[in-house]
Amino acid sequence: MCKELGCGAGLVSLTLAKSGGLERIVATDGDAPTCALCRSNAAANGVETQGVRVACLSWGWHAECAAQMDRVLDLCATIQTAEESAAQTAATADDGSAPRAPPRVRACAELIVAADVLYQPVASEPWSASHAHGVPLATPLEATIRALIGAGGCRYVVIGWTDRAHDEEGFLASRLGDVGRVRTVWVGGDDGRNGIGVLEVGVHG
Repeated sequence: MCKELGCGAGLVSLTLAKSGGLERIVATDGDAPTCALCRSNAAANGVETQGVRVACLSWGWHAECAAQMDRVLDLCATIQTAEESAAQTAATADDGSAPRAPPRVRACAELIVAADVLYQPVASEPWSASHAHGVPLATPLEATIRALIGAGGCRYVVIGWTDRAHDEEGFLASRLGDVGRVRTVWVGGDDGRNGIGVLEVGVHG
């Protein structure tokens, strides 16, 4: 399963769904009208029924962010349980035995993706609740990624960026380097200002 943060109109999630490489995608954004637009685009491109779900998820540590996080994790659990139930039903159909309901596992997606979500300077200090006011946008984003990873199940975080002289490339290493190994896997574009970084959760060295 894949979860996108800051999906906007849904370009990344829809592209992943249309490519056929990922069948279960939860696209999230903190803006309700934007989520409605993404949902409409998914339906228009014929991928809404192929596993693309859309949900509101604001970044940060406030109560509403936590409530939205709970709903997103519940959605992931529902999708995963339904798929595992269908697989068990198919596996037991041949011998005629009654399929057993799989346990409901509430965990994050294996893959978290985000594209062009860094617009302000990356803070040099690790996030803490004491920095709740006047902090860069990267801090709520970090808090959200950490919460999702903490829910279990996440193996990779992939972030694509456009260099706006705010050390976008350094976000993963400086803010989440303690979580796992960080690598820049691509830098390019017409002006060389675009890139993609990968965080391998739990891998060090």
